[in-house]
Amino acid sequence: MEPLRRGCRRACTNSCSKARDGRCHDGWLGDETPVGRPDCPLGSDCADCGARQLCGLPGTKLTLPLAVLPNAQTTSLRLSQIIFMVMGSTRYRQRTLRTQRTWCSIDGVRCLFFSDDSPVAGGDSVGHSELDREPFPSVRVRAPRPPRSCCTRRGRSKSFFCEHHRLITLQAQYRFLPALQVVRTSAAFKAGKFRWVVLVDDDSFVFPRRLRWLLSRLDYRKLVYLGDFGSSGEATQMHIPHFACGGGGSILSAAALERMELMDCLRQFRGRCMQSDWMIGGCARRHNVSFLRELGCGTCDPRRIDVKAIYSRLKEDRCFFLQNADAIAKHLPSGAHSPAILHGLGTAEATESFFWKHASHFNRTGSQGHATRIS
Repeated sequence: MEPLRRGCRRACTNSCSKARDGRCHDGWLGDETPVGRPDCPLGSDCADCGARQLCGLPGTKLTLPLAVLPNAQTTSLRLSQIIFMVMGSTRYRQRTLRTQRTWCSIDGVRCLFFSDDSPVAGGDSVGHSELDREPFPSVRVRAPRPPRSCCTRRGRSKSFFCEHHRLITLQAQYRFLPALQVVRTSAAFKAGKFRWVVLVDDDSFVFPRRLRWLLSRLDYRKLVYLGDFGSSGEATQMHIPHFACGGGGSILSAAALERMELMDCLRQFRGRCMQSDWMIGGCARRHNVSFLRELGCGTCDPRRIDVKAIYSRLKEDRCFFLQNADAIAKHLPSGAHSPAILHGLGTAEATESFFWKHASHFNRTGSQGHATRIS
């Protein structure tokens, strides 16, 4: 273990209820249990995970592994050093427009909008074009066709991909790795202009300054992957025990994105029936990126949402990424203890209303937004 840093402590107990069962359960390196939020606190399954060096963040109750922290307590981070990738669709163009005129209009925020395109036979090519009919730069991404046999019957039951929403959005799932490749190979990324890459859906909602507050306390030079993590039986069968649920955002440090050979991962996954967040999680795992699961709100599975636990995590600054927000959106705090990314606010009207309710926390500069080009 690294020398003990001032302000940190060595955590090594076996207070976890699942300690000494031969599997690591504390949510950090070595934990392969297929659950979203960790079963146990960091350092509480020492027999199976080993000791952890944990450091508290000044002014918060947050304790994180030393491995994701910079040498200083905080690093200087401008909003312009975070690139927000907004995954849109020509079918739901109004959602992209709403994003463009709300949180993407905050001073300093750099949003790059992605749109779909017709699939191509080759599958690995990525196309760039400005969409003249839209008031912001947009990148069209071509993705491979998914397998044709994803929706199948097994006895009396249908497979996971027969659910209507999953079935009609299956093609779109294969755009996300190529979209990340657009950023990874851009001149701006190669020049070091972006320290963090944040991939969100067009119906996700972001408090950019809240996210900047968190990311300024982490080291973008480390291999870090954040979000509201979950698991599924289908993904676990593909040896992907964890992934950041798409709507709550997938956040990658610059070092992590640089490490990930995205098109190799796409070639590996293209013959399988997969969700986009499974692919990102699987690619990150393949390249030994660290999954920081402590900061999700635990809402990936809507059937297992614990509202009281979410409020407790918010007060302790442990709930930054919220996948299914509709059940608690009316009572969410703003400002100091708000989530950084929310998803599932309900209808377009509910999302618009939420924005204006919290508009004073956004420091908006106008209605035109701040789209960016990265070529």
